Amino acid sequence: MLRFRETREGGRRVVGSGGGDGSGAEPLSRYLLAQARALEDASDAARHGDPEGVHDVRVAARRARSALAAHRRLLPRGRRDEARALERDLREHAAGLSARRDAEAAGELVVGWADARAWPADRTRRVLATLTERSTAAEQADGAVADPDRLLSARSAAALAGRVFAAGDAVDGCAEAGLRRGVRRSWRRVQARWDVARARLVGRPDGDDRATGDDERAVALHEVRKAAKRLRYAAEVAAEGDRGADAVAAAARGVQRLLGDRQDAVVVAGLLAAPAADETTDAAVDHARRLADAVVDHADVGVLAAVDDLRGAVRRWTPG
Repeated sequence: MLRFRETREGGRRVVGSGGGDGSGAEPLSRYLLAQARALEDASDAARHGDPEGVHDVRVAARRARSALAAHRRLLPRGRRDEARALERDLREHAAGLSARRDAEAAGELVVGWADARAWPADRTRRVLATLTERSTAAEQADGAVADPDRLLSARSAAALAGRVFAAGDAVDGCAEAGLRRGVRRSWRRVQARWDVARARLVGRPDGDDRATGDDERAVALHEVRKAAKRLRYAAEVAAEGDRGADAVAAAARGVQRLLGDRQDAVVVAGLLAAPAADETTDAAVDHARRLADAVVDHADVGVLAAVDDLRGAVRRWTPG
């Protein structure tokens, strides 16, 4: 359980953590500063050609932005507009990296299928070559390039985000209660998007959709995934020694990963939708498309229970 102590600085009441590293820094400060460091390391890695760098930049930016959005009300009122501006900056700079990461994730999914099912080497080569060719063309058409200036700006934004919540900033009310309220607000965001997505899932006729069908359903579930990510990162801020918050983060991660696999399968199916140039390659990509359909079906069944688990974890940690 997080424990908070009150001190006085300049006549202001300051609520800080009494545990952790003993510095008294408020949990949100520590979390954002950790993301700033992670973003700096990831930006450097991406600029030096590390393929995981782009992914790590996006994760750190998303974590910082989600924490800002969920827990902005812990800031003094005069700092909240600054926090909103930082959220926008982080969103803008991470968005430009989406196409590249989606292509990487699609390739990783196909490699996983090939390894698990002992595909012939020629089939794997043909599917990956088709994915690479089409994803590169899509990335160039969108102008989505992970340029050093974009990465540097995202890093600077995260560092500033950490300073906004520097230790010693006054916060309104009890920080522990404020963190719980932020998690509840993030859960309501998940729930609203889940209501839309669930209606589309329940109403799906047999054989409809899968990875290549109903775009509206895919979009609705992708919105649930993004909301679950925000909830996960909001709960991570409070999960320092708190089993209830950690359970919420873990349950949100389960929803996120399930729907992440679904989204990757949708990307694979979309990139492989057009016929290939020759019969052999077309047979290989058709096999991959059918596997993508199976991943989507699995996710559409499993997400019902995953969201129920998440609802229970939130209610247990934030009753009322």
